[in-house]
Amino acid sequence: MFKLENAIQTWKRRLRSNPAFEDGDVTELESHLRDEIDRLKAEGLSEEEAFDRAAAEIGEPEPIGDELYKSRATQMADPIPPWKQNAWYPSLLPNYIKVTLRNIKRNPVYSIINILGLSTGIAVSTLIFIYLQFQLSFDDFHTKADQIYRLNKVVTPKTGGTELHAITSGPMGPQLKRDYPEVDGVVRVLPWFDDGLISFGEEHLKIGQFVLVDSTFFRYFDFELLRGDPATALKKPLSIVLSEKIADRLFGDADPIGKTVNGLNDLEYTVTGVVENTPENSHITYDALISWSSSAPSALDFGWLENWFPQALYTYLILEEDVDADLLEGKLTGFMSQHFSERADQYQLYLQPMQEIYLHSTKMRFTDRIRTGDIKNVYIFSASALLILIIACINFVNLTTAKSMERAREVGVRKVLGAYRRQLGQQFLGESVVLTYIAVATSLVLIHAGKPVLDYIGVPAEISSYAANADLLYLLFGLGLLIGVISGIYPAVGLSRFNPVKVLYGRLFGGKNSEGVVRKGLVILQFSLSIILIVGTLIIYQQMEFISEKNLGFKKEQIVVLTIDDTSIMKQAESFKQELLRHSAIQRIAASNSIPGTGFMSYSVNPEGKQADQSWTVNVLLLGDDDFRETYGIGMVSGRFFSEEYAADDSNAVVINEALVKSLGWEEPVGKHLEIPGELPNGQVIGVLENFHTSSLHKPIEPLILFQDNRWNLLSVRIEPSGIQQTIDYMKQTWNRFEPAYPFDYYFLDERFEAFYTSEKKMLRVAGLFAFLAIAIACLGLFGLATYMVNRRTKEIGIRKVLGSTVFNVVRLLSKDYMMLIGIAFIMAVPVSYILANIWLNEFVYHVEIGLMPFVVAALLTMVPALIAVSYQSIRAATMNPVKSLRSE
Repeated sequence: MFKLENAIQTWKRRLRSNPAFEDGDVTELESHLRDEIDRLKAEGLSEEEAFDRAAAEIGEPEPIGDELYKSRATQMADPIPPWKQNAWYPSLLPNYIKVTLRNIKRNPVYSIINILGLSTGIAVSTLIFIYLQFQLSFDDFHTKADQIYRLNKVVTPKTGGTELHAITSGPMGPQLKRDYPEVDGVVRVLPWFDDGLISFGEEHLKIGQFVLVDSTFFRYFDFELLRGDPATALKKPLSIVLSEKIADRLFGDADPIGKTVNGLNDLEYTVTGVVENTPENSHITYDALISWSSSAPSALDFGWLENWFPQALYTYLILEEDVDADLLEGKLTGFMSQHFSERADQYQLYLQPMQEIYLHSTKMRFTDRIRTGDIKNVYIFSASALLILIIACINFVNLTTAKSMERAREVGVRKVLGAYRRQLGQQFLGESVVLTYIAVATSLVLIHAGKPVLDYIGVPAEISSYAANADLLYLLFGLGLLIGVISGIYPAVGLSRFNPVKVLYGRLFGGKNSEGVVRKGLVILQFSLSIILIVGTLIIYQQMEFISEKNLGFKKEQIVVLTIDDTSIMKQAESFKQELLRHSAIQRIAASNSIPGTGFMSYSVNPEGKQADQSWTVNVLLLGDDDFRETYGIGMVSGRFFSEEYAADDSNAVVINEALVKSLGWEEPVGKHLEIPGELPNGQVIGVLENFHTSSLHKPIEPLILFQDNRWNLLSVRIEPSGIQQTIDYMKQTWNRFEPAYPFDYYFLDERFEAFYTSEKKMLRVAGLFAFLAIAIACLGLFGLATYMVNRRTKEIGIRKVLGSTVFNVVRLLSKDYMMLIGIAFIMAVPVSYILANIWLNEFVYHVEIGLMPFVVAALLTMVPALIAVSYQSIRAATMNPVKSLRSE
């Protein structure tokens, strides 16, 4: 429904938005409009028709304003109105810089706080950007990266549930290439399960990554071959390509091509190439590459690699250009039914893009020998960077706008002297951008100082160099411009629109102070974000404490692990053990093919009482003696452990854990039988072990079978907690007597378990730093707001002092509102932080319960510094001489 008064008010607002019209002009035009409307209504037109015709007769505001300006400026050289000229004057930039520097000089403390808060926020967010840039760059250096997919599978064990496996069997890749023309090529990659020794002459090196690869490795992957022919380097059996660092250590400056080295399984390999060291942003890592053809019977004799059942290697498919990977993936069910029907109901093959492997393999099993990250960390760090930057920007905007309000009278004077609104807006906007870029320049110094943080979380030096990082420079430039414009908008738009008469009389606002509401809302948001960061940090800390203190089901402390594979000690292991046990500080020694924390091999098992076509996949631990349980301090639930007193134990006896008993549903497991095809034809359960963790707390305890076998390569040595270094020295001396060539190497089991949580611990320290900076920056913002508030209420404070108010009363009066704001921020932050913390904790199968403590501590860590910041300004104002306060305005 048309309302005449509303239409007239809207029309007047359009006039006032044009800088050409003064208040008198608007009043005169309004009077003319109303007279014309009354005349037209008398002629019989409706109010709406009369208004439309009267407004049309007067004309549009813009051309009227231009004519009005020309009539008043006939003597001016430039007839173009200032508000229609270019909004940006490069020639004024020096003036903006000069005025900005003058304001900094006049208010050094305020300026330092303002610039330091923003520069810290920009520096932190930029450091996180560098980290994210590195994390997201993994494997993107391969030319065919968007055509390469890893073949993974979803496994549905008979024990229940589902698992994601990154490993496949040797024949799968080549058969896929034969069956599907969409597959251009296949590369199989098998990182060997243990560290190995490589030797040339008298030089012996222990390396962590012997990797078997197909001859097409260099054809499809862009790892630079520094020496050798990429087409032939990995074709012949017993060919080896060394990484640059290994080649340098073995051969120095000499040409290694054609030389013979001793390597995996103590065989002789011919050096056919030297490859660059593993790029920092590659999930595939290597020290030495061995040709896949070396697995043939004439060399390594790894016939199991051509068997469909053993799952141990990574298969990469390179698809033809423009092939739809989803369509190909849909055909893989038929592939399994045709070629591997025995597992068609358990294995669902799927394709994972190369560039997603690093960040999206956290929940996959069997990824121990490749680099993996965590997309959750990317999300967490991204959110942290955004929160820190928002907090810093709120701080900067609050301080900038608060300080700009002190220039209201300057605006009034300049408008009286003829300054136009656009000119004033441009001035404030320019000053804000200049101040922001000063903060950006300061942040470069902080970024350089923060490089150790990047080193700590694994970012290579060449990535963290902002001088050579164009994206980073663009980011800094864009941030400076964006923040400068945002923080300058309010002074530019708000102050420039003030009525000069009201400004000079000190009446800036009519009615309620909406500007104060917005400012307080920003403070609430600022402290809400800070509280979320603090709560998150405390939850991470509690979870790390829980992990370090949780009973894993065995004693991991004081266990030293020795790898004796490929050493002469294997042939005299019993003598070596007995020699070590002569030392009084060495309590027990256990031989096994794996240990908790390193991952176990999985086998298909046929348990008693289950149908023949039901194949169960279970982890298997091979033991070389009967000392494992005592060495690790694992309890028995029922039955017994292996013993020399029972001769049949080394042929058909098995021990299982509680998890397997539960999954099989056996009520009386001791005496039951199970078969491991090809390994154990008729195993009999002689005992049940208590559950113990074999991997990180991210994963549940899995079903496990233990039996004795001679295929072991690890010794677990339990030692006394005192005199550890002397014990290690004795072990080294004994090692060197038995094995002079292979370097003595060891690690402590508890350190291996600690390594599971390296990323979480790094996140804890970095998150703690972020939370501290967030609170510091937020308190700077509150300090600025308190400064602004005190300045505006100086006369009120003086009057209250004259009327008898004490310092305490004044401080309470000025502080209570801001404590209330922080209280509101806390109420808003609690549910958000609780939800986010639960999402993160759910990634652990075993985790702490969220209690009140993190929220109580967060409240104290937020309110105490904020109270100090506000109280400082309040006390300063309350202790001021009331005479000076009353004269302040």
